[in-house]
Amino acid sequence: MTWRVRRRKTTTATGTMALNALMLAASGGIGAAMLLTLAAVYLTVSGMVPRVVPAGLASWLLLCFVLVFSLGELPPMILALRRMVGSASDRIGNILALVTTAAFVFFAAFYAAPFIVLTGQVVAGVALAALCLVRLLCVWIFVPVRKSF
Repeated sequence: MTWRVRRRKTTTATGTMALNALMLAASGGIGAAMLLTLAAVYLTVSGMVPRVVPAGLASWLLLCFVLVFSLGELPPMILALRRMVGSASDRIGNILALVTTAAFVFFAAFYAAPFIVLTGQVVAGVALAALCLVRLLCVWIFVPVRKSF
């Protein structure tokens, strides 16, 4: 004879966070990234900050380093965000997960801004900052969410 235990379906605060809240936090990160990138472009184009890294091999090596670093942190950060969002069980945990998501999306511009200012390469720097959109896409695809917050 087998015993069946009926489990009641409950909706608790544990689980995953709402997609709207997560995307709003990530959009805030993109907004902050745009402001930082625009400030770096303005400083470079106006000539307020002199070019420190000479054009040529040094600037390309710096670009490769920043690009590899920015792309290399995607998998560990996505795994950390998945774990953080999945284990956020109270309001403080949810807020911490949302702030971390915004910072994760923002940090592509944080890497791009010094590159723009140091090398004077605006187009390559803006392309580095555009990795914020890749980070936003990664959060949207790989971080689990629930329907209500």
